[in-house]
Amino acid sequence: MPAVQNVWLGFGIAYLIGAYGGFIFQRKRVISKSKTHVTLKGEWLTLTVFMVIFWMRFADGMIKAIAPETYASTSFHMVFASISGLVAGTFIGRAICLLRAPNS
Repeated sequence: MPAVQNVWLGFGIAYLIGAYGGFIFQRKRVISKSKTHVTLKGEWLTLTVFMVIFWMRFADGMIKAIAPETYASTSFHMVFASISGLVAGTFIGRAICLLRAPNS
């Protein structure tokens, strides 16, 4: 399988794992839901996810500038795509959980 397909496969698998994790995490956070509003418990995951995204973008730019040969490697992109997929998947998993939650 070509390198690009491996990177996308890694992203897809990590995305599904992240979606499942986000779904499970969100189930315990829904307090109430109506047609127009959802009330959630406070949590730390959203800030953590945004910080991971920020630091990933920072690391991406830094490695691209400092070590272009590392940036060009398939293994770097596999790790980067897997972390991106995991983080992105949490958002869809949490959204699906909220859509499936019963109205109060």
